[in-house]
Amino acid sequence: VTTPPGRIPPGWTPEGFTEEELENAKVISTSKEKSRSRNSQWNAPRYCCRCSQFKPPRAHHCSECNTCTPKMDHHCPWINNCVGNDNHKLFFVFLFWGITGIGYTMAVYAVKIVLMFYSIYDGEPRYLTAVQGVIITVNMVILCPLVLGMLSLFFWQQGLALSNTTTIEFHIKRYAQAQARKEDKKYQWPYDFGPPKNLILFFGEKSSHWLCPVLPDNLGDGINFPVAFEPEPLSYSSDEETETSDSYQPEDEILDV
Repeated sequence: VTTPPGRIPPGWTPEGFTEEELENAKVISTSKEKSRSRNSQWNAPRYCCRCSQFKPPRAHHCSECNTCTPKMDHHCPWINNCVGNDNHKLFFVFLFWGITGIGYTMAVYAVKIVLMFYSIYDGEPRYLTAVQGVIITVNMVILCPLVLGMLSLFFWQQGLALSNTTTIEFHIKRYAQAQARKEDKKYQWPYDFGPPKNLILFFGEKSSHWLCPVLPDNLGDGINFPVAFEPEPLSYSSDEETETSDSYQPEDEILDV
């Protein structure tokens, strides 16, 4: 969980765009048409006015780290680190083994309590000592809500891995799908290759290493990502521009809550 999420090379500039398009991206980054442009042209160049440099597809600015993070999922205050391209899989593995360890500890305490009640039922009571009772009670009070929170986050991250999406992109997809429905279109996420391929892209080619705390063997550079297809551009009315801009500004600052 201390592994950095990756970084964008200083001075990086997207290729395949004219100087006019790049300059237009800089203007859009400070205007109310920011969200409209990003959604109508999914692969358009994006400029971060806070970092004063271009950011690759799927990268977002983290206000806590004060930098743009490649393929950013969220900033997690519990590990004091951003979850992004280089450590997303490691964060998932951390959740899995954390839940496993907590579950094992709770199971041991549960067995201890069951054995105590069974001994009472059997007529040869073996009560817990005061110290044992306090330790078990305090740990169960702390571990129960903790494991529930980690389980919810684990299953959330599992769903993201199956669709090759991040937490920020989930909200982008939801908004784009709503816009597509208004135009009687069907929006599909361009990075979604289907669950089997998505899991390989997330965990790596070697399935035996999926739950090991090692980097995926197919880890990309955080700049270029394989695309299943190009989505159809969406149009927006002028009345929607301010609303979309307001709703999308927080996406670069999403925190783990």
